[in-house]
Amino acid sequence: SLVLFSSDNGGPTNGNEGTWSSNFPLRGGKNTLWEGGTRVVGAVRGPGIPRGAVSYEKLHATDWLPTLVAMASGRPWTASIPPGEAPYLEGDGVDNWPMLRAGGAPGSSARDWLLYEVHPGDRWAPHSHGDALVLGDLKLIRTGKVNPAEEDGWHPPPGEDSTATRYAVGERCDRSLRVGAAEAGQCAEEYCLFNVTADACEYHDLAAERPADVARLLRRLDRFRATAVPVVRPEGCEPVRVPNSRWGAGFRGVSWQPCDGPMTPPGLTEVASAGRERRGEDLFVLVRGSGAASQSGRLESVA
Repeated sequence: SLVLFSSDNGGPTNGNEGTWSSNFPLRGGKNTLWEGGTRVVGAVRGPGIPRGAVSYEKLHATDWLPTLVAMASGRPWTASIPPGEAPYLEGDGVDNWPMLRAGGAPGSSARDWLLYEVHPGDRWAPHSHGDALVLGDLKLIRTGKVNPAEEDGWHPPPGEDSTATRYAVGERCDRSLRVGAAEAGQCAEEYCLFNVTADACEYHDLAAERPADVARLLRRLDRFRATAVPVVRPEGCEPVRVPNSRWGAGFRGVSWQPCDGPMTPPGLTEVASAGRERRGEDLFVLVRGSGAASQSGRLESVA
């Protein structure tokens, strides 16, 4: 058996969503593209994985599907793609099982980039956090409409003395850790550039002194923008209630499917949660995208 613990994103902090998590000393939290909202920890234990290893190698949330399929099947994960499946694109994840088997040794990741978010058009559209990409050590970011001001900064939890607490990722930030709000509006109009290997806390914007790198990462980001699609509708869409009898005469009850996939066999009549009936080929639109969470924060093999 393989057991893993992971997170989908950093926690809400500084009162955002009426609660308080800690992403300190990283900048930001849930609902932001700062490292505090996207860089998470994980732990994994299982056969073939060295015990006690700690890694900062890159692993994206979308990598878990191809990685686990390859691990379980013992063959390239692409051999398990069902017939008729839409083509997988560059942002749909990579097999990082070799990295886990190597204990996350430096250079063992199958990727040197992490796509956090990108939009085909207006980044100020509802639910847009902005555009952000990591390539190598560098991160390009421009914030969007969803960037809670209370989370844009460095916020230790109440009662915690940050000067007396050791933070593992703090070794990748300045020795004097910042506490408090960030500069209002930073990275809202122009792209910012951070070295998130040496400056994981995103203190120092390098865009003005490294314009060639800004242009290079923007070209890479535009590759993903070219295949990005708009949201199904601004507020998302309702899940679909599917009677299990559709899959076999002896199956009872219902199951729920997201409104934008997976595809059900063409021609089936699906029942939406609002009670409306539609044909499967009209209702479902298969859309793939990359989640924001990345495992580049810290991945541990449990001893």
